[in-house]
Amino acid sequence: MVVKLPALAVAITGFGVGYLADRFGIVKIYLCSLIIFVVAGTSGYYLDTFESILAVRFVLGIGIAGISLATTGLIAEYYTGADRAKVIGYQSAAMGGPFT
Repeated sequence: MVVKLPALAVAITGFGVGYLADRFGIVKIYLCSLIIFVVAGTSGYYLDTFESILAVRFVLGIGIAGISLATTGLIAEYYTGADRAKVIGYQSAAMGGPFT
């Protein structure tokens, strides 16, 4: 449950985060998502109860959704043609990793 909860949060909140990125700007969502990711990612060190760790892992998934959507959106804005395809390939390789 602790491992899969961020992925569930990404699936549930992805559309909402995408809407916010369209409404407020990709860079703002990216920066907010980075802050959420850092705070939620380090909170396991401070939290004591299993329930609070689960809740924060869900919030971590929201940060992951924002980072993923924003990086793809920024790549689409800043690159064109073959360069865009190459950078999207690099992003996919980095996100997939050798163990997924």
